[in-house]
Amino acid sequence: MNEKSPGKGGILRFTVRTRTTVLDFLGERFPGSHRGTLRQRLAHHGVRMAGKPVTNPKTVLEAGDEVEILRQAVRSQPLPPGMRIVWKDAHLILIHKPDGLLSMANEKENHRTAYWHLTDWAREDAGDPKARIFIVHRLDRDASGLLLFARDEATKRYFQDHWDAVEKIYGVVTDGIPRPPEGAWRSKLTEGPQHRMKSRPAKNWRDQGAEDEGKDAVTHYRTLRTRDGLAFLEVRLETGRKNQIRVHAASCDCPVVGDSKYGQDARNPFHRLGLHAWKLKFTHPVTKQIMGFVEPLPRGFELR
Repeated sequence: MNEKSPGKGGILRFTVRTRTTVLDFLGERFPGSHRGTLRQRLAHHGVRMAGKPVTNPKTVLEAGDEVEILRQAVRSQPLPPGMRIVWKDAHLILIHKPDGLLSMANEKENHRTAYWHLTDWAREDAGDPKARIFIVHRLDRDASGLLLFARDEATKRYFQDHWDAVEKIYGVVTDGIPRPPEGAWRSKLTEGPQHRMKSRPAKNWRDQGAEDEGKDAVTHYRTLRTRDGLAFLEVRLETGRKNQIRVHAASCDCPVVGDSKYGQDARNPFHRLGLHAWKLKFTHPVTKQIMGFVEPLPRGFELR
């Protein structure tokens, strides 16, 4: 363990407890930072011993050594293009996630995610290199819009227990016009090979019997505008299954524009997926205030 004293003037002070290198020491203190970022901070004289900068990442630290780290040495990198903080307090952070950015890590990508970037930002915001954030929900990589994170485990658990009470509305553009123009898509969703979801109707969609495997999925939609065979929909999720909107739209012959996974032949007039987390409304877990947010639609979505 390494003891820390807060220091003054934007400096963190540590006492080394076990023999290590300065780079490994920094990596232990700030696990959310890339090794390359830590090397850069060393090079910019962000770490000192006995008042002198330490620049060589292989410098050996002995038990009892006193290390000073300038706060800018652990300063987060700028948020990626398009990602921004919509609202925050001591318990929650709401962001706008741009299309093309993963919500969280998968088997192929560990770092270039909204979660990774926001963790770095939250540590600087809190002035605590060990600060954590917790995933409340996800958006598909190619979707954009409102994405909520918790800043403590109690808040995360609250949303896990009350997620069905959160109002989640999406702006969706489809290649094809739903018939009827307003209604609900109901089916059972199962996950097949290559993480591809499949939708199939059930005689009783709430039937949980083994003869009707899959998870209940309900998507409410309302057509707001049409143009040239495209439709702009307001979509409300009753359930939150993986790829739910995209699977339901494709199964009704009106796939989401730009959806190469479920609507391979769908047009792509926006050069992106036509799916945007538009509105979010929930009860704050601590203050009990009703919180409502509306994120502007991407250009062209309203088909005006």
